Amino acid sequence: MSHALVVDDKESGRRSLRAELEDGGFDVTVAASAHDALKALEDLDPSLIVTDFQMPDIDGIEFLRRVRAFSDVPIVVITAYDSPELRRRSLETGATHVLNFLRDLASLGPLAQELVRTASSNSRRPSREATRTREQVLKQAKVERVYLDCDGNVSETSRRLSKSRGSVRYQLRKLGIEV
Repeated sequence: MSHALVVDDKESGRRSLRAELEDGGFDVTVAASAHDALKALEDLDPSLIVTDFQMPDIDGIEFLRRVRAFSDVPIVVITAYDSPELRRRSLETGATHVLNFLRDLASLGPLAQELVRTASSNSRRPSREATRTREQVLKQAKVERVYLDCDGNVSETSRRLSKSRGSVRYQLRKLGIEV
C-alpha cells in the first residue's frame, strides 16, 4: 500500500485530506506544520506528499524547496486560493500538481493514485549525493525547529542539540536566519 504525508496547519484540512487519501487506498501520516513534516521525513519515505500552501511557520513554496533538495516524490499543493501566480510559483518550485481545496478535493484520491503509479514506473535508486543532500536538509530543519522551540536562544539550542554555539549559528545563517 502507498503511503502519503499530509501537511496542513488546520485540523479540518488534515481530516479532509486524510479521508480522501484513505478512500484512495493510501496509508496516511499527518503533520500540523512544515517543520513537523520535515521531522517526519527523517523516518518516512512517502509515495506522495500533499501540502497546504499557506502555513504559519514555513509556507508551501519554501517547504517545496526543502523537499526538492533531496527528493523527487510527487507533491500536490492544496490551496483555498485560486491564484494563477500561486499555481505558477508552486509548479516552478517543484509541485507535481496544484489543486483548489474547495473545488478539487474530490479528485485528490484518483489523482494521487495516478501520480504514485507514474512515479513508481519512473523510479530509480537515489544517488549518494541525493542521500547526503537529504540528510543535510533534514539536519538544517532540525536546527531551525529546535531554535524556534527555544524562542531564538542560541545557547539553549546548542545545549539541546549537543552542538557548539558556533555550529548552531553557522547552520542558522545557512538557513538565512541572522543571529
